[in-house]
Amino acid sequence: MNTIEKRQSLHRKIELVKRKNQELSAQLEQMEQLSMVGKAWAMVAHEINNLLTPLTSYAQMALQDSEDTELIQKALKKAVRLGSQAAEILQQVPVLAGQKEMAKIRYSIRQLFEDAFSTMARDFRKDGIRVIKEIPEELSAPLDPIGMRQVLINLILNAREAMLGKGGRLEIRANPHGKGIQISISDTGCGIPPEQLPHIFEPFFTTKDGKHGRRKGNGVGLAFCKRVLENHGGTIEVQSVCGRGTVFTLWLPDGS
Repeated sequence: MNTIEKRQSLHRKIELVKRKNQELSAQLEQMEQLSMVGKAWAMVAHEINNLLTPLTSYAQMALQDSEDTELIQKALKKAVRLGSQAAEILQQVPVLAGQKEMAKIRYSIRQLFEDAFSTMARDFRKDGIRVIKEIPEELSAPLDPIGMRQVLINLILNAREAMLGKGGRLEIRANPHGKGIQISISDTGCGIPPEQLPHIFEPFFTTKDGKHGRRKGNGVGLAFCKRVLENHGGTIEVQSVCGRGTVFTLWLPDGS
């Protein structure tokens, strides 16, 4: 084989390797996209489950007292609203998977928390938990109310579970901060072990083992929160001390 033939043969081999690399890169990209979609579905399933509990409670309330028409109407209206919210969350899948841009509107931060507490339908006083809210009425930000409402529900439910059995204090504060809004959600619960803190926002990592009457976690709730905040151009951070409590700090850009 002369020099020209050797060069041609080498050139063909290089082109073959390039095509193979391109095919592998395309397959890897497709697998990454499928992985994102799978994680998005897992996150959405978790959020729908958060809505199913109060929805079931309202339906049972309507069935238990067939003579109280006013109560039945109230319970059914709330059940219908929760069903609609579950349908809205399903539309978050392409957003969470990075396939669709998130739609934002300027929304009241105080109203956002009212939406979250109304959706949960829990009386925290029955658990011995005192709720303190300090949110200026005029405070608002451009955001996706559906996604952010679920973020707050996750964090509030986590705080409640951390205080179950002994009660405590749930403090919610929101204030302007820099070119955005800072929100803090703190509890006086059991806290998170320091070795677990670096991992709590990772998909499928959970600190909930199902003991002491608490739900067993699947590790997607906080990953969902992080994804939603990142889609807003914001951040979420955590500080915790075992036996003393946990503080989640959210930052949302104002966008104006």
